[in-house]
Amino acid sequence: NKLITKVNPVEALLDKEYFLRKLQMCHGDHLEMGASLVEFQRQLAEVEEAKAACDQQVKTLKQQLENLTQENIRMKLQRRIDVQDEEQLRDLLAQDFDLDAFGSNGKGTISDLYHELKHDMCWLEQDENGNLVRTLEMVFLRVQFKDLVLIQQHSNRDQDQGWVRHNFLPGVRKSLKEAYFSAALDTWFESGLKPGGVSVDLRDLIVQDEPPIS
Repeated sequence: NKLITKVNPVEALLDKEYFLRKLQMCHGDHLEMGASLVEFQRQLAEVEEAKAACDQQVKTLKQQLENLTQENIRMKLQRRIDVQDEEQLRDLLAQDFDLDAFGSNGKGTISDLYHELKHDMCWLEQDENGNLVRTLEMVFLRVQFKDLVLIQQHSNRDQDQGWVRHNFLPGVRKSLKEAYFSAALDTWFESGLKPGGVSVDLRDLIVQDEPPIS
């Protein structure tokens, strides 16, 4: 690491400890200004040792996070029901659902579901009661500019109320191929927002207040 700072050549000639004091100031003036060079080196070594210990702790925590992430993925894959083709999917769904309900009243079709399964955007598993369920992972974002909050609107047709409009915070779905939500967020920031059908790249415009939960 290199440290670059502006110096005064005249003061450097007049004060034999000028560079030592300058270095102390660059470290936030946490050291006593009258400390000897030996004492300063000792304190600097302690700071470097503490920094190395913190770096090691961060490295250990990152490794633990990676291990937990891999274990989480392994457990998901254990529960996942493997679907080879759309015909097999129809057979699975027919055990618990009315196939005619798919594609009606604005619902997705069986082909839509198979497309999601094929691209790892969701998976099928059995709950504790043995029922077939569709599972996916999402993170909802609060995108805010001053007092304005980005909202998505969705409409669906209700038999009693007609068309009903719902407001949601933008949601980002994480695929099984993405180990962390941060990867899904990066994809959404790059091309997820499409006003008028045109993708907008937000990566250089978004500041995350908190890191995404993995």
